[in-house]
Amino acid sequence: MNAAPPAPSTRAVPRLRVGQWLALSIGVLLTFAVTGVGLALIANQRLTDQRHVVLDEVEPALLAALNLENALINEETGVRGYILSGDSRSLEPYEEGRAVEHRAYLDLERRGAVTGSALVDDLRRVRTRAATWQLRFVEPILRSAPTADTRSIAHTLAGKRLFDAIRASLGQLRGDLASRLASARRQLDRKSVV
Repeated sequence: MNAAPPAPSTRAVPRLRVGQWLALSIGVLLTFAVTGVGLALIANQRLTDQRHVVLDEVEPALLAALNLENALINEETGVRGYILSGDSRSLEPYEEGRAVEHRAYLDLERRGAVTGSALVDDLRRVRTRAATWQLRFVEPILRSAPTADTRSIAHTLAGKRLFDAIRASLGQLRGDLASRLASARRQLDRKSVV
């Protein structure tokens, strides 16, 4: 005798009552809601972190770099005025510039570790070139009253070349900071869209 194939199980999937369906639906919805809130909180934190980079790190570093540049230009203006006039009052912008320069270095050094090693190198280059200008050009003038020797074209051109090197270093620092700011803003824009 041939055995008949086994009959499919007649055991039905248990039927859920309306209350159970409602509880299951609410559980699924709550899972989606909690996941959505969690993802939104993570995205918000990333956006906040990127805003911090732009507003509290890079932009203030760029402002400090501009302060440094203005300070050095004021120093150069004061020294040039002193060379031309021989009047020590012409050195006021120089003295004020030295104080601002010192504060700007401190501010930039404090931010250097955050904004990147290229900026640390840029700042070191500016500082070295400014010290060279001070040592080779400014200090000899300040040790004695301006003389025909310090007013000579050759001496003035040597001082100008030294200061042009400072300007080039400042331009590199500013450029690197501007690139960092543009990059940070792009990241902020991307994170604000996500």
